[in-house]
Amino acid sequence: VPARMRDRYIGEGYERLSVALFERACVQADVIVDIGAHVGIYSLVAHHANPSARVIGIEASPENAEVVSRNVARSQATAIEVVCAAFGAERGTATIELTDASDNCGPSGHPISPTVRSISVAAITGSDLAIADGQRVVFKIDVEGHELDALRGLEDAIAGAADVRVLVEFNPKCLRSAGFAPRDLLAWWLDRDFRIFAIDDEHGTWSEVREATDALEDRIGPGFANLFCLRAAVTRSVAAVVHSGGLNGAERSHVELVENLVTSGWMVHTIVPGPDGGIVAELQRCGGSVGVLERWPWWVATPGSEGVGPARAISESSLVHQPLLCELAAVQPDVVLTETAVIAQGAIAACALGLPHVWFLRELAAPEYGLKLPETAPAVGAVIAALSDRVLAVSEAVAQHFFPLDRDAVDVVYAPPRGVRAAGGRAAVRSGPGWTVGVVGALQVGKGHAEVIAAVALLVQRGIDVRLRCIGSGTAADTERLQHLAAELGVSERVVLAGRSADRSDVFSALDAVVVASRSEGLSRIPFEAADAGVPVIYVESGGTLEAMVAGETGLGYAAGDVDALADAMESLALDPDRARALAARAKKHLDDWRAQSDHVTQLRAALSVERRGGSDGLLREAIGAMAARAAVADTSVATARAIELERDAVVLERDAVAAARAVEIAERDAALLERDALRAERDELTGQLNAIQTSRVWRWSTPYRRWRSQGD
Repeated sequence: VPARMRDRYIGEGYERLSVALFERACVQADVIVDIGAHVGIYSLVAHHANPSARVIGIEASPENAEVVSRNVARSQATAIEVVCAAFGAERGTATIELTDASDNCGPSGHPISPTVRSISVAAITGSDLAIADGQRVVFKIDVEGHELDALRGLEDAIAGAADVRVLVEFNPKCLRSAGFAPRDLLAWWLDRDFRIFAIDDEHGTWSEVREATDALEDRIGPGFANLFCLRAAVTRSVAAVVHSGGLNGAERSHVELVENLVTSGWMVHTIVPGPDGGIVAELQRCGGSVGVLERWPWWVATPGSEGVGPARAISESSLVHQPLLCELAAVQPDVVLTETAVIAQGAIAACALGLPHVWFLRELAAPEYGLKLPETAPAVGAVIAALSDRVLAVSEAVAQHFFPLDRDAVDVVYAPPRGVRAAGGRAAVRSGPGWTVGVVGALQVGKGHAEVIAAVALLVQRGIDVRLRCIGSGTAADTERLQHLAAELGVSERVVLAGRSADRSDVFSALDAVVVASRSEGLSRIPFEAADAGVPVIYVESGGTLEAMVAGETGLGYAAGDVDALADAMESLALDPDRARALAARAKKHLDDWRAQSDHVTQLRAALSVERRGGSDGLLREAIGAMAARAAVADTSVATARAIELERDAVVLERDAVAAARAVEIAERDAALLERDALRAERDELTGQLNAIQTSRVWRWSTPYRRWRSQGD
């Protein structure tokens, strides 16, 4: 590996977004072909993503091909077929120029890497790969400017594939050196009804290329970019707007949604309000593009803030977030997706830009979470419906909350959360001394920690040695509230506020059971994660959690607020480890079956393929969009006026500074003139005294005397 590339392999990650998109594409592929494999990183990624797929690594340089073979053997990925040959439009032999940088070898050398020597190698085409029609195929192509030759050799394979995704390098210098116009590579894809997404690996973003012009070359300058090419008929681009840059339950559910859509062949750009709290790396890891903007206001009230009523939402200029509007205009997605109930800026920006909008409601925005809807939930739901072409809910509980009288206005899409493998696992659920129960979630009132602490106090009174571990972040006020309650109930030494765990795989390893005590969950992730970790669940019979559980089979339920019933459920598991194990096993099977049967990705793709509604709804959204656009223009005008005012103030300050400097110069000049006049007066006085001396009798007598004395000397 060239020294300049080692940091990219070992440290920052080699072509991170390109590799992530390629990896997601490989998951569903039958055949994966890495043309221009170099040292084999893409071949190894392909095998790692999909060990059952046929992976072919093609490299023209014999030295590089040997390195690929060694890496394949070292990684125990022996199923990878390593082929030492030049790939192009014709079979036979080809001349390859080996350059001083191992990654720059090719049929015509490299414009910035000197050729060391030329060799002849076998030349193959797509017909030599034996790819059957109807297979799902992924190609990676990097052949130093000869990408069009490679594509001509793949014409039949691409046309005959059931699904095809191609990652191809776009290097204008190399293309011209090989005798091709860079725009011809873009035209090749557009002429065949593919969509082209240029990958910016440095910033972790993509942008769509819609025309075969020099615009992309102008944008990337002297460098290069990878192009991710997908069939237009089955690909859509989504811009998703979320409410936080953190990595709590809602954000992790969004990451899973992005991963599912990217794996299925769609492109997703997420717009996150800063600061980034960990979500950016997770989204880029699964092939998502991310833009981080300044935070925007919520229309749901939070402690210490004032919410914006739905009736005023469409006319409130603060909800027209200019940076968000500009970001969406730059991305030009097929659809805008809002994934939270607490913000409306994404929907309003979609109205202003004339883009379809889908609203996916994941939470109840309940008061116990410190959120206050500005009007009734049905009134908020009506505004959400007015601002959207389609409304989705994560559970029936959420749908009924916002649309109790208009159930047809919303579609429920269950998206079973992925589980997390517990570090080390738990071979058996323990009983007796040290039985530990956990609550996983932020230390908000709505998560129900107080009920669990009260239940722990009851168990201690019954003689059961129980511990409570609270895993999640919280404010100083929330921490103090729970510590005070534990002290009041005499269980301070048994309650541990462990803080947030960055590693989800380690959350459940110290727990014998988990309590989901939140009454207002849209669809809690905790039962799924606990089931994968082999930990039984006790849950409050409320919210969307009910829809994921089977009472007495996958967990033990209790009525909201019934601390005695909660304590009874905890006691039964603490004293009966066999029951706890059986409960966890049944929950695992039930939730795994639910995941296997879920078609939520198909449902999401169908929902996000929506077009803008016409009729009265369309007219309403056009009117809202016009209002938003005017507000945005007004905001821009205000900003421009303020900028002009600031510039004017700066000019005035500069003018005053110049005037002050000039006044100092004048004062200094006047002082110099006064000093000059004083010196002149002193000079004139001395001159007069000298003249008086020279005309005196003494002066006249002394002159001959000085001459006489000088002669004597």
